[in-house]
Amino acid sequence: MAGFLKLDGPIDEVQEAVIPGDGLNAWVNREELGIATGRIVGNWENYINKTVTLTGQRTYTMRQIIDLYVAHTGKRVNFRVLPVDEVIKYHIKHKILPPGQESFLSNWVTMHKAWELGEADYVDPSLGDILGRPPKTLEDQADEIFSEGNKLDTKDFAKV
Repeated sequence: MAGFLKLDGPIDEVQEAVIPGDGLNAWVNREELGIATGRIVGNWENYINKTVTLTGQRTYTMRQIIDLYVAHTGKRVNFRVLPVDEVIKYHIKHKILPPGQESFLSNWVTMHKAWELGEADYVDPSLGDILGRPPKTLEDQADEIFSEGNKLDTKDFAKV
């Protein structure tokens, strides 16, 4: 989600984080998700008729993530929660996504609204149990997540 910040901007540039809601989510490291998924598939017999929810070990709001970003990089961020229509207009105006992928924004805003309603406000120990250790926190991953080389991955933003 930090990809919507200009991570390669000058240290003195005030950045913008404009979102339509600020609910909680238990973020997970992609590599850890892959490892756990592989273990589930490899031992599928143990998971028949079971629901497995893979979450991080704690929940964060986007505000908390932005605060972590600010603390880690020293950059300043103007954090704003705005109505959905204004958020979409802002991101289109500022060309946050590549041309032709703006339609993704209408889906992206619904995710934030769902989080605001509490749909991702829970932690499940399954990921840690499968990994045999606690999952990484955002603090554990801050060097990687907030590095200037970490660019917004837009290949998943297909027209929906």
